[in-house]
Amino acid sequence: RRWPPQRFAAVGDALAGRGLRVVVTGSAAEAGLARAVCAAMRHPAIDLSGRTPAVWTLGALVERAALVVANDTGISHIAAALRTPSAIVASGSDVARWAPLDRTRHRVLWHAVACRPCAHAVCPTAHECAAGVSADAVIACALALLEAFRPCQTPVADSAS
Repeated sequence: RRWPPQRFAAVGDALAGRGLRVVVTGSAAEAGLARAVCAAMRHPAIDLSGRTPAVWTLGALVERAALVVANDTGISHIAAALRTPSAIVASGSDVARWAPLDRTRHRVLWHAVACRPCAHAVCPTAHECAAGVSADAVIACALALLEAFRPCQTPVADSAS
């Protein structure tokens, strides 16, 4: 129940192309997936897979991020708790039950399928729930979140001028 690495790469490239630094995270067991995302990107990304084993380390990273783009996993809950805007791809979960309460700051993208919520050990529909969410939809969502929750820019006044 994961969104394809190539689609995460497309989102990463769209964000990097706008000047954002892209950091890819995951557990040590997910290092291959993180490498696949980074390898599929045209822009450089920082691969921290397996290097944020403590929740507080990942939390510190999320707290300083402009945006989190992720599957509907633990990091989505960390983003919600820290109020870091997030675009979350739900690939089988019960969206009504697990989506963050703040639906303005945390947006869940999902594709309706008859088997949602997923109870299958092996997907009978070739992960139609994940395939139904396009990279373009996630990019548009991410850009809208960045626009809506852009950090305030405080003008600098130079008293010498």
